[in-house]
Amino acid sequence: MIDGRHSFEILEQNLGIVRNKLGSVHQRMTQLGQKLEVLRQQLNDQYRELAGVRLDELEAQRIIGDLDSTDRTVLKLLAQKSVAVETLERDITAIQDRLEPLNQERDDLGEERDRLLTQIDERMDEIEAELVQTDSFQKVQKALETTLSQAEKAQEKADHALADRKEKGKPYESDPLFMYLWNRRF
Repeated sequence: MIDGRHSFEILEQNLGIVRNKLGSVHQRMTQLGQKLEVLRQQLNDQYRELAGVRLDELEAQRIIGDLDSTDRTVLKLLAQKSVAVETLERDITAIQDRLEPLNQERDDLGEERDRLLTQIDERMDEIEAELVQTDSFQKVQKALETTLSQAEKAQEKADHALADRKEKGKPYESDPLFMYLWNRRF
């Protein structure tokens, strides 16, 4: 059977594994986001070149302006995302910092509980050992044994009487006239 402490240790280990994986995934997502940003920037540059070559100069300037505006918007969104990720990471760190002393306190309380339970068990054994040696306990113990013995004998006697009644009562119970009168309390 798994006790609470062992279950908690398993949960803590699994939580550590998940945190490590989460860190790896976060790092990988950051790398992929950076690669995506580079590729997007290259694509925008290529579109600018294409717009400059294919369209007349006035139209090309308008498209380049739109692309630049889009770039600025994307950069703002990426900056906001960065700030949000940093805020979340700080919040997670703060929560973990608050959780650590609470976990330690829970462990300490669990150890104290175990120690107190051990003391209670030891004291109960001592009290029982002292109680067995007292005259009053021995008298009560002897009276209990006597009562149990009498109860067993009474049960045996009751079982024997019931079996005897059934055996000896068969002729009377098979007689319909007797049973009629018996039931009418004659």
